[in-house]
Amino acid sequence: MMLRFLLSITALSVSLSCHAGSLQEQPLKALETPHFKLFYPENLAALAQNAANELENSQQLLEQHQQRRLVSKAEVVLFDPNNAPNGFALPLSHQPTMALFATPPQSDMVLHHMTGWMQLVALHEYVHLVHLAQPHRREWQNQAGKYMQFADLLRLQTPRWASEGYATLLESRLTGYGRLYSHFAEAWLQQLALEGALPEYNTLNSSKGRYQASGFAYLVGSRFLAWLEQQYGSAQLDAVWTRLIAKKSRTFEQAFSGIYGVSPASLYQRFAAEYSFQALQQQRQLPPLTAQLWHDSKGRQQAPALSPDRKMLALIEEDKADLTELVVLSTAENSKAAAEFVKVQQEIQQADPADITDVQPAVFQREIKHRLEPRNLSKIRDPRWLDNHSIVFGGDTKDADGMMRQDLYRWDLQTGAVTALSTEQNLRRFDVSADGRFIIAERSKDGFAQLVRLDLASGVLTELTAAELEHVYDFPRLTPDQQQFAVVHFVQGQGWQLELRASSDARLLEMIPLPQGYQYLSYPSWSLDGKSLFYVASQHHRLKLYQYDLQSKKLTEHSSGAEMIQMVQPRSDNRLLAQLVNQQGPDLYEVTLTEGRLVPSSEQVLTPVITESAGQKPWLVPQQNHSSIGSVSAQSRYLATKSNSSVNAAALNAKSASEVRVIDHLQMPPPQQYDQAPVAAKVTDYGLGPQQMTLVLHQHYSTTSPGSTGVGFKGGDLLKRVSYQWGYSKDTSRDGFSAHFAQGRYQAWPIKVALTVADVDLSLARQSGFTSAAERSDGGVLSFSYPWQQQELSLSAEMQLRQLDQHILTENGDSWFSPEQSSWTFNLQQDWHHQRNSWAVTVANQASWHQSRSSAQHEGWRGLDVTTSVGGRYQDISLQMTYLAQRRWQTEALLRLGGYLHPALLTSLDPNRIPAEELTFQQQTGQDYQRLELSLSDRSLEPLQFVYRRHEFANQPTIDSYGISLKGNIGLPLGPVALNDLQLRAGVFRVEPAQGQSDTRAWLSVDYQF
Repeated sequence: MMLRFLLSITALSVSLSCHAGSLQEQPLKALETPHFKLFYPENLAALAQNAANELENSQQLLEQHQQRRLVSKAEVVLFDPNNAPNGFALPLSHQPTMALFATPPQSDMVLHHMTGWMQLVALHEYVHLVHLAQPHRREWQNQAGKYMQFADLLRLQTPRWASEGYATLLESRLTGYGRLYSHFAEAWLQQLALEGALPEYNTLNSSKGRYQASGFAYLVGSRFLAWLEQQYGSAQLDAVWTRLIAKKSRTFEQAFSGIYGVSPASLYQRFAAEYSFQALQQQRQLPPLTAQLWHDSKGRQQAPALSPDRKMLALIEEDKADLTELVVLSTAENSKAAAEFVKVQQEIQQADPADITDVQPAVFQREIKHRLEPRNLSKIRDPRWLDNHSIVFGGDTKDADGMMRQDLYRWDLQTGAVTALSTEQNLRRFDVSADGRFIIAERSKDGFAQLVRLDLASGVLTELTAAELEHVYDFPRLTPDQQQFAVVHFVQGQGWQLELRASSDARLLEMIPLPQGYQYLSYPSWSLDGKSLFYVASQHHRLKLYQYDLQSKKLTEHSSGAEMIQMVQPRSDNRLLAQLVNQQGPDLYEVTLTEGRLVPSSEQVLTPVITESAGQKPWLVPQQNHSSIGSVSAQSRYLATKSNSSVNAAALNAKSASEVRVIDHLQMPPPQQYDQAPVAAKVTDYGLGPQQMTLVLHQHYSTTSPGSTGVGFKGGDLLKRVSYQWGYSKDTSRDGFSAHFAQGRYQAWPIKVALTVADVDLSLARQSGFTSAAERSDGGVLSFSYPWQQQELSLSAEMQLRQLDQHILTENGDSWFSPEQSSWTFNLQQDWHHQRNSWAVTVANQASWHQSRSSAQHEGWRGLDVTTSVGGRYQDISLQMTYLAQRRWQTEALLRLGGYLHPALLTSLDPNRIPAEELTFQQQTGQDYQRLELSLSDRSLEPLQFVYRRHEFANQPTIDSYGISLKGNIGLPLGPVALNDLQLRAGVFRVEPAQGQSDTRAWLSVDYQF
């Protein structure tokens, strides 16, 4: 479980790829309530006020429902790193942390079913903390977790499907909305059930490998847990969580089986069987569409759009690695592919008349006319045709703070040129006028949404509606005469509605009727004549296609829900293209429309009807035929009457005769726009932020050099404005190494400041192949750096000022003593990359000039280091070449090659040290050094690399080394200090010097380095 948690944190750090300075350098506020400390940039002040109220509402309700509370205030960060909906929780029992992303979901997302975004995400993430951040009832483990964050993480025994499933279950139960009750989610899972493709139990935790696999933990996990509660009661499920933090050590499997009598995998199989059985029963009653496969993308496709002349179709294709590209297909039949198929089958038959040839495919792949891979854009989305020769699409870019923003781009099919149409405007879904003069788009910024109009000739952006908090405008679709547009509009506390607005000023003209009882609403699209509007809406947990005629005011239902239908593209003669979803993803079908069912006015509504949570139930009907299990009601937890959040954790879980059961049928208050923070809340500047501190361990092992085992403490604030650590390391086996070190870093200014001091005693008498070499040094270095980044180019300038008192004895007998030698270093570093899906190029250069101060005993020394690195990737294979040259002009600055990196052995402290983990300390010394390094890696196995190095000092024999190297870093933009700056390095190398004996060496290092 610990490994799984670390892997998930590493994945999270990759997904949150925003520049760390984006939060550290911004003016930040702290809003403290009775149970939370909420931190946010000033531009999110209005949304933070809402979030604080929703968090307090969540705390009050969950304390009633769960009879659990946190032992300390939760620290919450509200920010908008990706201009997309998300959030996460880090459930440390004594320092619970969570993050809320500001941007709300869109209508076609699985998160669509919500009362309000802040209410949904705040409740979901707080459930994680209440569920997973409970202190361990084994007191020594609880105390260990209090002072050592990694020890605290050992409590986490809950698999992802259970933790995410339970948070999704309560997000829905306590609001009456959420993913458990989502018609879209039910339609998707029923489709999987019909294909016999519900995930197996051992894949519920997976986030890759299948279409929408990352959602299984939420959607399937929550339904399985709801099914367990339906069959056996909520107290039984609650008892599993209680048993996980008991004094008796249990795995999740043991905690579960001890209550239910069987393993979770066994009960899941029964759940999946019932779910599939009921889906099949319903499917038999639904007539299918008249549809024929039109395009099978052999992967995943999104957002199909027909060109104005209907001769081409643009769509987004996504591979299994979630990499997207924009392709343009010919709408004509691929006669060439058909002829080739016939030719191949005839050749097979002629060669072997007894053979049986292939069945002709349902459709031959459409000819690809154009293809556009992302160019340093993480995603391409929502193509819309500007004319028959150019396409407008959305893409992600980084702003000056490193935050991801959504903007619009134009792609010229004839020249291949891509031109930006907006810059850092947060424009999401949009549509282009038929004459190509303007664009109507939704702008979502700081939690506020509005409709805007972009003039393509002048580039002027005009606001059409006022920015509204926690609203969403989605899928604006202009009529062919471009006088009006339809738009899906989410109103907090109401849901999604379909509106007709004027193109000139976005004034509301008409509310489009919707089927009674709908919940999901998305994908509006105009007929070719502009007289009717198609859209997809849900009924009875199924997605159906509707058409509304604006002249006759008639609403027609065109599908029964037998298929999971998505985006539609009308064509002529009552035909349209529609995405029908299967287990591998959406495919395009040509649908022939029949007369359809006329929806009477009595079955139509203009705005959604709010459903009370007490009346909501998952689609799966519970079966009451299972064997009963033992009641755990007699072991229910007692809720202490104290309201103080710092109440002793043991008191919260004590048994009592007056037990309190898990309370069902509670509900969050309706969401609203709060005009003030919660009662007793106070707002202050973030400053240095609340400080955390934890014990940490360091470990360095080498088969040929002195190792070290270390202990220390690490501290800092949640957002890493200030970070610091102290540590002591010692070689416990050979007594060849000991070190004290301390580091500090401040990053709230554009200029970053870091300080490192260390005292090192390194004896190499017992190092493999050495007898007398040794080093003794103490000193410190103060660094000032200024990083700058613009899209794919980053530059950094750094000045290092150091004081070093050093005594070195080399194996060849050279020895020197440098009392209180001061020196400075100036570094310039440049990194540039250009990435596409299939290939990438990176170029990095660094130059460092070193200069020491002269004294009566020493004339001083000078040095120059130059590093050049060029890398490339084709498909999944990456190759990088690095060349390093170092020169020192005085013998007082002898370069020393070999040894591992350690917080007390950094090159910033001693620039004459050349780390190489596969070599012993001081394997070679000299004044003129060169290294050539080649590394090969596979994207699926990163950060594992095969590395070759050639080390060479002037007039000395070369050393070749090669092997497998592993380098891993954990660093979140925010979070507990134990989960930042952590480095793991390991390797096995063959070292082959030109003179001397070859051998195999291995190393392992785990430490924290700033």
